[in-house]
Amino acid sequence: MSNLISINASVVSCTGRLNTYNDDSFFINGRYKFEYELDNIQVSIENEDDAHLFAVFDGLKGQSSSFSINQEMERIYENMEDDMTDTLSKVKGCFQQAINLSSDMQKINYGCSCLIITNGKAVAVSSGENRAFLYRKGVFKSLTADYAKAGRLLKLGIITDEQAKALSKQTGPEDVKGLNCSEVINLKKGDIILLISDGLGASIDDDRIHEIISMGRETWFTSNMLVSEAIKNGGEDNTTALVVKVDDIDEEDTYAYEEDNESLDEVKKEKERIMRRPKYRFNKQKALSTLISVTTILVIIAGMFLTIFKIWQIKYREDIPPDVSPTPQETGQTTPTTTPEPTPETSHTTAPGTTSSPAATPTPTPKPSVQPTPTTGQQTTYTVVEGDTLFRIASKFYNSRLMEKVEDIKKANNLTNDTIIPGQKLIIPNPEKTE
Repeated sequence: MSNLISINASVVSCTGRLNTYNDDSFFINGRYKFEYELDNIQVSIENEDDAHLFAVFDGLKGQSSSFSINQEMERIYENMEDDMTDTLSKVKGCFQQAINLSSDMQKINYGCSCLIITNGKAVAVSSGENRAFLYRKGVFKSLTADYAKAGRLLKLGIITDEQAKALSKQTGPEDVKGLNCSEVINLKKGDIILLISDGLGASIDDDRIHEIISMGRETWFTSNMLVSEAIKNGGEDNTTALVVKVDDIDEEDTYAYEEDNESLDEVKKEKERIMRRPKYRFNKQKALSTLISVTTILVIIAGMFLTIFKIWQIKYREDIPPDVSPTPQETGQTTPTTTPEPTPETSHTTAPGTTSSPAATPTPTPKPSVQPTPTTGQQTTYTVVEGDTLFRIASKFYNSRLMEKVEDIKKANNLTNDTIIPGQKLIIPNPEKTE
């Protein structure tokens, strides 16, 4: 019984910085790169079928007038059946013919990667430095060998020729010269398969590819981001990324209900790797202790500032000099002057024929001025003038504890607040000094 698989796929291809045109190509369920599409191509599809075919080519299109890899792939796609082995054999034959033609034409850099999906299963094939990856439930792994990695390590002298060959074969058997085939995969809903050209693999390492794939974004976004990252990192060679996501799968067959032991092992390894990372635990008790200490310090500092302010306020009030009573000239009033009353002259009668001398005018005796005596211990009155406050008035009549004296003045005059007006008469109880 066939299994219908809902697929969402997107491919992006861009010319490299050192190339004049883009010789990368792709095949995506019958849609491939046309001859007039020379640069910066993007194609996206959504399809539900039991068979799907995807591929990325590097330098393998239009090798001769009698052969076109895109047309050959289209024939294979149109005649795909449930038999995975038959389809895989046809794809290998197509790739091998293209590789042989490229070798005859002395093309140095060529490669391909392909994904075959039929009856709920998938297999990946690659050649050259093109690669295929699978992302499933947080686990990211390569489906085909990384020839470029083995070559880089061999060039640096880190591994030997034998080790390089072993590294190249660790993902799958190289059963046809130049071709590397993965194991058959039972597809699951949510699986993401990535096919890339060598230009992208040379510009982005596997860890960064894993980070981008694990974002879980749409296929068009993921393919665009991968190519953009490669261009940002230099992108000397042509770059192509094809992202395929399994949106849904008909899981009526029994294999769909079986546990994928390989996948479970990969998940277990991934969890172990995460567990080995340094852990940063939140210490609640330590955090609470730190919070209490900081709060205590802030309270102490605030108390110190408040105490200093209070001391300054009291000192400032005690240092205010008492007001000097305004003089009549300052208030614009005139001081009445006392004019002495004329003393009546004494008339003297002189006898006729006699000469009388003028009588001496007596000099008035000045009256002594009476000085007001302080009424200490009793009370006195005071008339409010412009600019007076209760505190200033208290400083005129008392020597200390002025704030208490202000309250005494308010109490003696039945005042409920500190408001006073010029001309208002106030009773000053028990003054300690005169004005």
